[in-house]
Amino acid sequence: SNRSYILALEQHDRIREFNTPFQYLLLSAPPEQETAFQKLKKKHGFMFCFHGSIAANWHCILRQGLKNASGTKLMSSGQAYGPGIYLARDSGTSASYSGIMHATRGYGTRSGTGAGAAKNEGTGRRLHNPESLMMLAVCEVALVPSLKNEHHHSIVVCPEEAAV
Repeated sequence: SNRSYILALEQHDRIREFNTPFQYLLLSAPPEQETAFQKLKKKHGFMFCFHGSIAANWHCILRQGLKNASGTKLMSSGQAYGPGIYLARDSGTSASYSGIMHATRGYGTRSGTGAGAAKNEGTGRRLHNPESLMMLAVCEVALVPSLKNEHHHSIVVCPEEAAV
């Protein structure tokens, strides 16, 4: 039921500024959705944006893609700039939504304990503190007319799921 494809990026394909080897390419849209997205990109152009979310949300995001949850019980951060999928033009803004960004001290865990150490368990390696995991997506976004680009805040709001 899940057609997603995830591939570890080779070193030459990684975003160097992220300073981590844990970078992946995810293809999650069915072929017909991907074709429609490519048409939107060709017609309107595109840009890359970041999306940050807490680790607990990524299972759903990886299986279903980013969804416009504005106004539903799934909405996690409000909708200050209207309904849509919230993205940012810079990684720092999106990192603040990943759950581990301190407002005054930079990256770390919410509890300030630093990165969790991996521990061998019967079912594999686990993080002692999963809150220390920061997950960001770099997304292609078609520049559809409904796209809201809040220049003074670096926030991008895309009401159309098909455009992300």
